Amino acid sequence: MGKVLVVDDDHFIADIISRFLSKYNHDVTKAYTGKDGVRLAIELLPDVVLLDRMMPDMDGTKACEILKSNQATKDIPVIFVTSKTELEDLVQALKTGAHDYISKPIEPRELIARVDAALRVKYLQDELKDKLRISRQLEQTKQHLMEQYMSAMFGQLAESLMHELNNPLMAVIGLAELVRNRSFTRDRQLIEHMEMIHEMGLRASAKLNSLLCIAKDNGQGLGVDVNKIVKDVVELVNARLLISGVQLDLELQENLREIKGNQGKLARAILALVNNAIEATEFCSNPSSKKIFVNTYQIGDEEVGIKVCDLVGNLSEDCKGKLFQPFFTTKNSSSHPGIGLYLVKNIVKEHNGKVNWGSTKDSTWFELILPL
Repeated sequence: MGKVLVVDDDHFIADIISRFLSKYNHDVTKAYTGKDGVRLAIELLPDVVLLDRMMPDMDGTKACEILKSNQATKDIPVIFVTSKTELEDLVQALKTGAHDYISKPIEPRELIARVDAALRVKYLQDELKDKLRISRQLEQTKQHLMEQYMSAMFGQLAESLMHELNNPLMAVIGLAELVRNRSFTRDRQLIEHMEMIHEMGLRASAKLNSLLCIAKDNGQGLGVDVNKIVKDVVELVNARLLISGVQLDLELQENLREIKGNQGKLARAILALVNNAIEATEFCSNPSSKKIFVNTYQIGDEEVGIKVCDLVGNLSEDCKGKLFQPFFTTKNSSSHPGIGLYLVKNIVKEHNGKVNWGSTKDSTWFELILPL
């Protein structure tokens, strides 16, 4: 049947209750003080607690309050055993979180009926909690599989794009270099155009390589050059920076140690932070505020830091508690779904790292701390 903890300073009453319950195959444990009752409840996690209201060291009301404030015992039904039958006393007992009460002298059939009712409530609670836990696990698994699928699809698309565009791009770069270097023409303007085509081709090739680096997962646990993926991210956002008029100040620590992780996911986390800073900055009316800073640095012998800072501050207190929630955004546009920082937090968590952030009246910054 169920595990029942009986707490009563009167040994005689505790023994009688235990015998009644044992006859119906309940597993009974006894405690003779309020403190021992609380301790045993936390240790044993019974299905029901029968608790005497009046005890010398700690009364039942205080013991019940402690049990209801403890995460491990808060859902265990508590039945008060009391000689007080005044309405106010009974109401006060129930207000502390008790499930039920039974009056002394105890009638065996009533005792069994109330304990069985409390057990049904406990079993239903446990069943509901199991279903909620399984539902959360299924949702997490579904989300993880969806992320894996989207990541793989994005990687395949980037590889296909790289293959389809890189070959003709290399031909354009090669021909432009051939025309530029050989004496096919003395037309200075044509030569300058060939040089421009050659330079633009190289830049396009670099962007394709950066896109592939960010899109393709290299698997968890492999060496990742943080400076390289930051450079790839900056390469991808250069056009947006130019259009928006935002200046990016990049400072990378030399000889930064590699970390172990998933290159594609980390790149996407950094890209989300940089995009977030650009979005916060691009519509600033003050030109001096249209600037963002990206830094990498070594932290001791075991961690690497990546920091993205903008010059737009004063995040409201209401926003601060919701920043990393999915679909929350401080922007007014429907084109900002509000999942960037949520994904950043999850990716960093996967890498056993942490996200720090702060906001003052002059700036807002986010920092990724990643173990080596």
